Amino acid sequence: MTDRNDLIQELLESIRTASDAGPPTERFCRELKTPPTALLAIGKAAASMARAAGALPEGVPTKALVITTPPQPTDLAQNIEIAIGDHPIPSDRNLIASTKALEFVQSLSQSDHLLVLLSGGGSALLTLPAPPLTLNDCSRVAEALMRAGCPIQELNAVRKHTEQLKGGRLAQACAANMTTVACVSDVIGDSIETIASGPFAPDSTTYADALDTLSRYNCLCISPPLTEYLREGTAGKHAETLSHDSPGTNHTIILSNNHAVEAAAAPLHARNYSPKIINSYTGEARNLGRLVAESLKSHDSVVIGGEPTVSGISPGSIGGPVQEAVLAAALSLENTHPDWLVFGIATDGIDGPTPAAGAALDPATLKRIHNPAEALRTHNTHNALQEANTLITTGPTGTNINDVIVALRR
Repeated sequence: MTDRNDLIQELLESIRTASDAGPPTERFCRELKTPPTALLAIGKAAASMARAAGALPEGVPTKALVITTPPQPTDLAQNIEIAIGDHPIPSDRNLIASTKALEFVQSLSQSDHLLVLLSGGGSALLTLPAPPLTLNDCSRVAEALMRAGCPIQELNAVRKHTEQLKGGRLAQACAANMTTVACVSDVIGDSIETIASGPFAPDSTTYADALDTLSRYNCLCISPPLTEYLREGTAGKHAETLSHDSPGTNHTIILSNNHAVEAAAAPLHARNYSPKIINSYTGEARNLGRLVAESLKSHDSVVIGGEPTVSGISPGSIGGPVQEAVLAAALSLENTHPDWLVFGIATDGIDGPTPAAGAALDPATLKRIHNPAEALRTHNTHNALQEANTLITTGPTGTNINDVIVALRR
């Protein structure tokens, strides 16, 4: 495809612009009827959302706390306190940041109106284990579940029942009578109880659900104290998560994966393609690759948004769900069409535990990979795509609205 590089750049720019949490946050702030007196921003997009909160009629509230991932923002209002945590595996910095969040909401008065700006990454950032559990207990179990391909909803059920702030527990600790939550959704279906593990939202899962998740993914022995804690909770020895809406708390989704999908389709329409749009994909990344190839049998292009996963990763293999989906699609297309392009991107700029955001492959670049089928089988896709010099690296984007896969044929 003669315009391959131009199209890749257009796709990147279009998706990046659509994923920016700043503009929708600014619009939301301008439309608020009651000025907030306190601001709490949590997640990968916390800095850009807090920056956009400057559009509030009264400006950024005097009481303000931002909890986000590195790098530390340097251009926020001077009155905003900043706490940095790590993602996806929490560290001691996350414990400090989470304690600050708890103390912040506890310090408010009943007359306060708390504006919460919530985005992807909040689950890891708000890590505060329930005593007597430790950070090591929670981290080891979360990492094992992620490597096993556990869906985010099930992973969060475990987090909510072994920690102090998730599953509406931060709402229970909050002294303010009015809380407004603006969400940048990083979960398919935009469930408020799943975004950042729903710190201000009611939770439909139970201790029994969390214990069942550990059992189904063979993680009961990863941390005996954590497993025992869940068993105690199932027996009624620990309080359940928030089961109903907290009075005075309202959630609004202001940005989601659908916006990225629409943006990815725009450059294709401009080139007279008629893409098939598939929203809300969840499941194995290699199956997503097969879906791409199947869709191109009857359409000239396809745009798929969602949250693919990779399960059964062996130690020593490195890759991400987007990279795996791109390679799987390329292998499925290899003997089907003579001219095609597959492009995939994680909107947060970090695909799995790799420095790449995604990748792009066509027939020529696929040939550069030695034994791509083996790379796919072993989930060692990052090294294979690096060999082909076809990785896409953006660095952390400061937002997260899941992943987008684009493919087209001629």
